[in-house]
Amino acid sequence: MQRKPPSNNTEEEWTCITDFNYMSPRHNERNEERHDHKCREVIEESREAGLKFIQCSTRVNQDYNSNRIAAARVCCTKKREPLRTKVDEFSDHHSKNESKKCYKRIQEITQEFKPRVNACRDAGGRILTEKDHIQIRWKEYLENVLAGNPNET
Repeated sequence: MQRKPPSNNTEEEWTCITDFNYMSPRHNERNEERHDHKCREVIEESREAGLKFIQCSTRVNQDYNSNRIAAARVCCTKKREPLRTKVDEFSDHHSKNESKKCYKRIQEITQEFKPRVNACRDAGGRILTEKDHIQIRWKEYLENVLAGNPNET
C-alpha cells in the first residue's frame, strides 16, 4: 500500500483513512467450512418449530424437540469434519518428518479464541463502542491533531 504525503485538508486525510477501512469487520473463516447450506436449512427449520412451540405448546413440542436434536447432530458433525481433516494433515506431516508444518497444524487446532475489543473514549471520557461513533471520534481527534491542538483531544 502506498501512502500519499500528508496534506492540510482533514477531509482528504479522513477519506484516505476510511478508504483503507481499518475498522472493517473481519470475516470469520473458521466457521465458514462447517456452516454450509444443509446446516443452515436444519437450523432454520428448528427456529421455525421453536416459534410455533412458543405460540402453542401442545403436540408441536415434539416437532420442536426432534428438529432441535437433528440440528444439533448436523452442526456437530459439520464441526468435526474440518477438525478431522486438520488432524489427518497433522499426521501426514508427522509421518513425512515435516516438523514445521506439523507444529503449525498443532497450533491451529489448539489455538484459543482471543476476543478483540473495538472501543475508544470520546472527548468527555465516555466509552464509544458503535462503529459509526468510533469513526466520528477518530475524525475529531485527527482534525485536532492536524490543526495543532493536541491538548483538545
